[in-house]
Amino acid sequence: MYHYGWVRPPAAQLEKSADFQRWYHGDAAVETMLEQGFHYDEGEKVRPFTGTHPWPMRELVAQADWPFTPRSIRPIRAGHVRHDLLDLFETATGIRVGGYRNFKLL
Repeated sequence: MYHYGWVRPPAAQLEKSADFQRWYHGDAAVETMLEQGFHYDEGEKVRPFTGTHPWPMRELVAQADWPFTPRSIRPIRAGHVRHDLLDLFETATGIRVGGYRNFKLL
């Protein structure tokens, strides 16, 4: 399943993230976020997509003109050891341990 919730220009994503911070952490957190700006894939496991996008998203993805550099290979990050080990296990075996699945694979 593809998730396109973050397919938007960095300025629009910064606004979305700032609203989220305001709801959960208050205005002080928003000010900090706005000072830092928004950067895609900072510490996340986003990888370049090489498949074919579903037709409703093709035009939006084609218009994406902002830079994206996926994180370098650093499998274990400080503060994320558990998640990173589970990701490595999933990459090696195809099995996701402890993941929430609100669907049945048919």
